[in-house]
Amino acid sequence: MMTGMLSAGSTTEGCAPGVRARVWLSGEDLGENDDFARVWLHLDDGQVRVFRLPASCLGCDEVLAPLMAASAADARGMLLEVNDRLFEWAIALYAAPVAPLLRSERWSRSHAAALSFSRGLDAELLEVLGQLQAQRTWGSARNYTRLAILPPEVRQRRLQAITRFPLLVAPVLLSGHHRLELFGGKRHAWRAHDDEVVEAIDRGRDLTGVLAAHHGVSRALVRSPTCRQMWGSTALSHQNFLRLMDALRPEQRPARWAEISPFVPALPALESLAGGTERLIGVARDVFRPGWTALWRACEQALPPPAAVSDARISCARRRGAQRMWPASRKTSWPAPGCASAGCCRCCVGPPGGTLPAGPRPGGSRMARPCRR
Repeated sequence: MMTGMLSAGSTTEGCAPGVRARVWLSGEDLGENDDFARVWLHLDDGQVRVFRLPASCLGCDEVLAPLMAASAADARGMLLEVNDRLFEWAIALYAAPVAPLLRSERWSRSHAAALSFSRGLDAELLEVLGQLQAQRTWGSARNYTRLAILPPEVRQRRLQAITRFPLLVAPVLLSGHHRLELFGGKRHAWRAHDDEVVEAIDRGRDLTGVLAAHHGVSRALVRSPTCRQMWGSTALSHQNFLRLMDALRPEQRPARWAEISPFVPALPALESLAGGTERLIGVARDVFRPGWTALWRACEQALPPPAAVSDARISCARRRGAQRMWPASRKTSWPAPGCASAGCCRCCVGPPGGTLPAGPRPGGSRMARPCRR
């Protein structure tokens, strides 16, 4: 049978809930290094299900009935494999892109079929999922289906919540994938589910309090511009970076991801100098006294470009930095007014009434000696 689309609104006889559209694609069409067939199904209830089947099934619509029946009976998306005499096996692809992404070398009938399939999907859902793209990717068949099958009023409230608080709400309602994939074998269903947050969203309540409680941060951070867009990789865990931002005063915090991303590669070094994540969060207000961007700009001016520093010099700098931040008295070197950061330059003075929490120094109980190379 020719690959391509069923006409909009058509169904496969004897199948429930029915199919709005389907598209068959080969591994070659998708740029996959295999001979398997894939089929995208847009079901009447709004679900998008994707399966990988033996190559002999490519374009064979007779196999669709058992696939759709299995999908209709599996509302939670727990099924990993469907077995039937018509096709032996079919692997569910939950982290497949909600719409097929084909190779771009040349236009073909498969491109036309994939484009037609995409046009039948909910444009608003696709737009919201696309806006979440950052460190993780969200435009999977699973995430689309989670939203598409909801009653219209509930779906609209969840879309509004995701749009208003993408950083805080998306991980509760949806699964963030490291990448989209077309092989299967996993459910890709993990999310930071919270019944109280979901209930507040679905009932249209104010979300500030429940989101603050769920993430363990202040209401002020929830309302801040920092949480109004998705972040990319922060070098710290999602939760710990939220806590770091919450530890800063409002005037110290970056307001946009564009202010965060240039300095993410340096965060692990700062975390190491501080003695770990908890200590960095504990002294964040003093370390970032001049402000997030001002601190990093001052460090850029004081240090050579990373690419020009050998591994040996980096190691030496970290040891010396640790000695400056943890002298024998265990008191930290706090920045003088206008100074970039604790222990990072010669203008640092003694603490204005503060000391580091007692505990082991970085690298053990014995202070590392400075490198002489």
